[in-house]
Amino acid sequence: MISKYDKDIKYHGTGEAFEKIDLSRSGTEKDFGSGFYLAENYKSAYDMAYKRAKRRGIGYVYGYRITKELLEGLNVHTFNGTSIAWFDFIVNNRYNPDFKHDFDVVIGPIADAKTMDLLDEYIRLEEEKRNNVMVKRLYINKLQVTNYGIQYCFCTQKAVNRIQKQREITKTVERYQR
Repeated sequence: MISKYDKDIKYHGTGEAFEKIDLSRSGTEKDFGSGFYLAENYKSAYDMAYKRAKRRGIGYVYGYRITKELLEGLNVHTFNGTSIAWFDFIVNNRYNPDFKHDFDVVIGPIADAKTMDLLDEYIRLEEEKRNNVMVKRLYINKLQVTNYGIQYCFCTQKAVNRIQKQREITKTVERYQR
């Protein structure tokens, strides 16, 4: 049995059972763009599965073994913390339909619904204020109050093909399990 505390296991929480990762089912306006998302933290994936279970009655947490060796040869971009670059990247992915990046994998802090409220507030600012570094730092400081963990986004089929066979655990999450 794989421990949910194994550092190489990354987790995906969903409301649907599946065998094969299908990138065409990924939404576009997400933190790191379209892709298959995994969280380092089991609780983050469990919470997502539980949220999805509210609608469908059952959710699933899948665990994938992701090692440094598995990522070798892929175009991987890592954000080390909540920086201006991370903030701009998320804003562009969520609010600029013309924004595209060429990374196979993006790794960095998770932005959740609370973060989205702050980003929505930021986007409503006048453009001059949005481009001000001090304003961005203010919003980043607001975001740093909470730590949601690290997420991995597998953005290309090449990256997904690497992890497809790495699934090691599946747990069901029933709506009234908590």
